[in-house]
Amino acid sequence: MTALSCANTSIAGSGTDACTVTLNTAAPTGGFIVSLSSNKTAVTVPASVTVAAGATSAPFTATVSAVTTAQAVTLEAIAGSVTKTFALQLSVSGPALSINATSIGFGNVALNTPATQTVILSSTGTASVTVNSAVLVGAGFTLSGPTFPKH
Repeated sequence: MTALSCANTSIAGSGTDACTVTLNTAAPTGGFIVSLSSNKTAVTVPASVTVAAGATSAPFTATVSAVTTAQAVTLEAIAGSVTKTFALQLSVSGPALSINATSIGFGNVALNTPATQTVILSSTGTASVTVNSAVLVGAGFTLSGPTFPKH
């Protein structure tokens, strides 16, 4: 066996990671069994994966559960006397909110003439976000359109 690899080196929240074990030569007739393990319960892998006869690799899925504190996980593949490892970093999932503008320009607007600008808030984190209120700073500005959840 020459390698154990996964698509991601870090995962926030829960999900899956596509992983592969790779052999240096084609598997013999009947296939070649590689044992798998994880050193943390937050990541589960099958007990083993079989590299099909004539193939040099086999895919498997690592299933990740959300964690409450960051964790370093080591996946391990064992084939005979050869052991390969892969490091996976788990991070806490959390909400994140982004806005589509860092400033909002109104240009030249005549006094007492309404002018409208739109901003868009987006949830970009790994958990849902609830916006309960908004605050405007500066004289002469009003907020219209949004509704907020009742507490």
